[in-house]
Order: sequence, then structure tokens, then C-alpha cells
Amino acid sequence: MKYHRTRSLFTVLLIFFILCTTAQAANAVQAAASSTLPAFTQISAGAGHVLAVGADGTLWAWGDNSSGELGDGTYIARTSPVQVGTEKNWVTIAAGNTLSAAIKKDGSLWMWGTNVKNRQIAWQDPPLVDRSTPLRYGKEYNWVKISAGTAGLAAIRKDGTLWQFGVNALPGNIANGKLNNDQDWADVSVGSSGLLALKKDGSLWAMGDVVPTGYNTGKLVQIGSNHDIDQIAASFYSVVRKKDGSVWSLHKDPNSNSIVLEPLDDMNQAIRLTGDFVSGILRSDGTFWKWSTGMDQYEQYKCPMKLKDVDEGGDFGVALDENGAIWTYGINTWGQRGNGLSDSSYIPIPYENPLVEETTPDAISRSDFFVDQVFKSWGTYTLKSDGSLWLSDEVQKINNQQLGSDTDWSSITGNSNELYALKKDGSLWSYRPGDQAPSGLPRSAAYELDPLMPGSYWKVVTVSDTGFAVGLKKDGTLWLWGRDVWQKINKGASGSNIDSPVQLSQNKDWQSVSVFNSSILAVKNNGTLWGLGDNRWGQLGIATKYSTGVSAFTRIGSTSDWAQAETGEYASVGIKKDGTLWQWGMSLSGSDLGGGTVTPTLISPLKSWVKIWNAGQRAYALQSNGQLFAWGDNAYGQLGNGSAKAQNTPARVAGAGIWKDVFTSGTYTSGIQTDGSVWNWGNKGSDLSRSPNTYGYQLSPVLMSPLNN
Repeated sequence: MKYHRTRSLFTVLLIFFILCTTAQAANAVQAAASSTLPAFTQISAGAGHVLAVGADGTLWAWGDNSSGELGDGTYIARTSPVQVGTEKNWVTIAAGNTLSAAIKKDGSLWMWGTNVKNRQIAWQDPPLVDRSTPLRYGKEYNWVKISAGTAGLAAIRKDGTLWQFGVNALPGNIANGKLNNDQDWADVSVGSSGLLALKKDGSLWAMGDVVPTGYNTGKLVQIGSNHDIDQIAASFYSVVRKKDGSVWSLHKDPNSNSIVLEPLDDMNQAIRLTGDFVSGILRSDGTFWKWSTGMDQYEQYKCPMKLKDVDEGGDFGVALDENGAIWTYGINTWGQRGNGLSDSSYIPIPYENPLVEETTPDAISRSDFFVDQVFKSWGTYTLKSDGSLWLSDEVQKINNQQLGSDTDWSSITGNSNELYALKKDGSLWSYRPGDQAPSGLPRSAAYELDPLMPGSYWKVVTVSDTGFAVGLKKDGTLWLWGRDVWQKINKGASGSNIDSPVQLSQNKDWQSVSVFNSSILAVKNNGTLWGLGDNRWGQLGIATKYSTGVSAFTRIGSTSDWAQAETGEYASVGIKKDGTLWQWGMSLSGSDLGGGTVTPTLISPLKSWVKIWNAGQRAYALQSNGQLFAWGDNAYGQLGNGSAKAQNTPARVAGAGIWKDVFTSGTYTSGIQTDGSVWNWGNKGSDLSRSPNTYGYQLSPVLMSPLNN
């Protein structure tokens, strides 16, 4: 019995059911058969993650890992199964909301993740909060049953005592330890807001909300006078099974103001009961049925294989077929379906990993023309490997329109108003789809790029969303033009608009430059780091906390070992020549980092970092082995780690393959791997609309066609 995160999808799931075709089933079963996973004997679904025990006693997990509920020692969501440790002595599992628990063959009880109903559990030291590896409870070897749900965790010992950990089934009552002194408990089921318990004499007991009317028992009470119950499933639509295989639902009797049992005559011969908000029933013929609140009846989940076990985890579920293969269905927001993607399915389909299968020569042939990309508010600019430029714009209803006919473009940069493009000869060009550009130039005609200024001497150009651009010439000089609306860069100028480039410093030894809003970071050839402009959050690394800014390039620190630096909205990141990773300012999402550190602070001592990107409130860093990491704000899944939880330290972007480049917007990220394949994640809606209802979230990288993303 597990927690559900939304209720509205249940009706949709059952209204839009479709049948599995024979061909689809055959292909899927073949994919499952080729998996390296063991045959599984037990499964358990939480709100966003799955636990599974193999026939060999191994423990596996996948899905959401924001609280460490996978137990693999990380907080990185896994879109395909990972083994938890190396032991082969696991026998019983229970996945809750962000909580996991398991019993080993020796009868010891283990827990990990977070118990959200009682985050500071007194009996644990350290407390069970964001625990990323299994933590043993007590020293006993007599645990036999466990159940986890949003209400907490409950377990039964061999002596028949019932224990609860953080169970909040009654108003204001969060308890730890024995439920009572009875020693004849046989089974327990924890739901979202209630608990069902079964005694050895077959009597049924309830605590909390276990019926759809919202009726709370107020205390642990016996339900009816039956002594023939042998299976229970707590939810808002709780069901129980009698020894004859018949299924009964729990309802409130308005006359007696008590909970009574009503038979479900068409749901007999049940072998497994499950549920969270609604109940599910697995019958002896291998068919699975689930209650539909919209149709007010049980509906069958069509599947070509005979199922032997099913468990519900909110708006998704996991099942085992008679061969021990895993099938999943429902939403896939946190990768809990284990297929490497974030797609949803309204019918059970077998486990497969298309994320790995997509990195094939066929995928390479579809993607090898993607070189560079710039996101705008309502569209995308794309540079292909043949040197051509392309535009997609929702407002102007342009779909992959080529900008001019030239094929000698080398790089592009831009913001929501304009595109800057460099040719291989060093000349600088611009395209502005709006009526007026920050520099005052008119709108380009016929999707052509116009030369911005004469000469072929530009090496790098970068542009700020506030409207100005900074260019690095081949001679090592830095230049500024455009709209300096905050006048943090060019203080004392007669106006905020700079119509022609002005030199930022007389130095001719600049190596690289980074711009965000009204802050500039630049590295010289000698490895020294310099800052100019806004420094309200300490993003320049100048040792004057929260200064309003500096009007001339000021050296940051005293070292001469910087390889790259990228500034953002609240914080900046950098890599030194020894490959270590650094950060300064506030956290990327705006909260204090180390009490408001305004000088560069080491955040990773590894000496394998080779490239970084700063997207304003999040950053990305690439290691020499091609692994990509991200941290910062993650409200739309822009970090690509399978979760929408903000990350204060670098966490690996999900998926296989070797990364080489990243392109970002406020809510969306695109990445290229060394095989040329293009992957997208985050919210595909425009930055202005932020419309997840239209485009949806992709919490992990998904293979895309580069000109259709």
C-alpha cells in the first residue's frame, strides 16, 4: 500500500486503456529476456521508486532517489535498475513514499531514505533522514513482515508483536515502537493515512483513514466479527480477502457509524491485493483489475502475460509475470518504470532499456549534423556540421527554416532577441527576428544574417540576456556593445545603449570571457581571473561581500592557475589547471553557499574536470571520462538526474554514453554525446510560457532528432 502523489490520473488511466497487441508483446518479451537482470521473486513500489529481490537474493532499485531511497549510496535518480550493495541475503522488501525497508535472511531489519511522517526518528542515530545506504534497526534477528506507505512503516516480529515507525494514522499521533502489547499479529498493511492489521485468528483491525468517506477510526478498532480474513490492503478504498478467495471492500455504515465489509462478487479468486488511493486485485488467472473512481467499477489492465504479483506505488505500478520478469505501467516521472526514459504507459509493459539501445550507429547517422544550439523564448537556432544555420520559431510559425544559404558559419550565441554568428573567417553577423534590436539595427529580411560590423578579427562573442554583447578579438582585446541597462559594465557612459564597440580594457592578453546579466568574468593567458560589473551576490569572487559592483576589471584572488570561469545569476563556477572544480557567490539557486562565500571555494577535489557551463541558476561540468554532472535549481528537471529536486552539489546526469557539449535555457537543456547523438531534458515549453501542461517534463535525457527538439 503506497502513497499516491496525484489522484486525477487514475481516472485517465482507466478511461484511455488500450489493448496490448500480440506483436508488441512478443517484441517486448524478447527485450526482457535479453536483460541481464535476474529473475525476481518479490517487488515493491513506492511513490517514485521500486525495490526488487532477485531469485539469487540480490536487492535492486530504481526511480526517484532524492532522499536516498534507492540505497545505492547516492542521491541520483536511476532510470534503470541498479544493485544495492553486493549481498545476496535479502528476502522481504517494502517501498514507501521516500522510505525503503528490507529484511535479510537472518531476520535483521534495515531502513534507508527518509520517513517523511517523522523525519527525526528518536530511535535512530543517525536519524533516518536522507540515508543513502541501508541502516540497521536494533540488534534483533526476529523480524518477519514489513509494510511501508506514506503513513510510515510497520513491522511484525516472530513473537507476534506489531511495531510502528513514524505511523501517523491518527490525528496528531506519531508513534514509534510497539503498537500495543498483543502478541498475536499476523500481517500489517500501511497506506496513505491509515493502517490495517490482521491477527492470527483471522480478525481484522483498522486505524486511521481506510474508507473513501474520510471516516477516521480515531483509534485501533476491530472491523466486524469475522475470523476468516487472510489478506489485507490498506488504502482509501481498502479491500480484504477471505480464506475462500472472495474479496470484500470496506465501507462506512451510516446507520451504525462503523466500518463494514461488502462483498465484491465479480472479484473472487484473488491471490494478491494492493493499492494506495484505490485498490487493485490480482486474480488466480493472472489478470489484474483496478478500481476506477470515474467509472465506479473495476477495470482490467490488459496484458498478454499471466501475472503472479503486482504492487501499486501511486500513479504507477510494478508487476511480475510467471517467469519472474518485471512489467511496469503508469506515470514515469522519476524513472520508476526502469526503462531509461520518462515516458508513461497505460498498460503493463515488460522491462527494457531503450536508453542503451538508442546509442547505436543508426542513432549516430540521424544526429551527426548537430553542432551548436541557442534557445530563444519561443524557438531555437541550430548550427549544423555543414556550416548552415537554421531557425524554429513558434510565434512566427517557422519550422526549421534555413537562415540564408551560407555554409561557413563556425559558432553561434544569442538571447531571446537576437542571434550572433561567427564565420570561419572571423567576421561577425547578426539576425534579429524582432522589430527592433538592442543595438538599434532594423529587423533582418528574408531570414538573412546581416554583417554587424566590418572586419574579420573576432574570436569569441558572448551575449547577455539584458541586451549587451562582449567580443574577444583575435588580438586578445575585449569589446562591449549593446544595451547596458543597469550601467554596471560601462559606468559613467552618457547612455545605456552602446551603438558601436567600446574597449573594456587596454590589455591584449585575454584568453576567455563569460557574461551573465551585468556580470563579466574573464581569464587571461597567464591563468589569472578577473571580474567586472554586478557583484551583489558575490558572483564576481571579489572579496567584498555583496558589493554593488566594480567598474573596471579587478583581479580575483592571487593565483594564476585558472583554466575556465563561468558566471551566473547568483554564483559562478570555475576550473583550475589542475582539474579541480570551484564555486563562489551564493548557491546557484540563490541560497547561501558556505555562509555566503564570495571568494572561490573548492567544491570537488577531483582533478578530472575539463569543461563547465553556467545556465544562470544551475551549472554543468564535464569530466575527462565523458561523464556529465549538474547542480543548482531543478524545478523543471533541467539537471537531468531523474528528479526535480534542487541539487547543491554536482550530481551525474542520467544515461549512458560520453558527453561532449551542453546547451541550456531557463527551463530546458540539450546535450551532445561524442557519437553525435542529441539528448534533451527539462521542460520543453518556452521560457516565457513555462508550460509543462503543454510540453511536459523530461527528468532524464531523451534521445531526440536535433532539428525537431
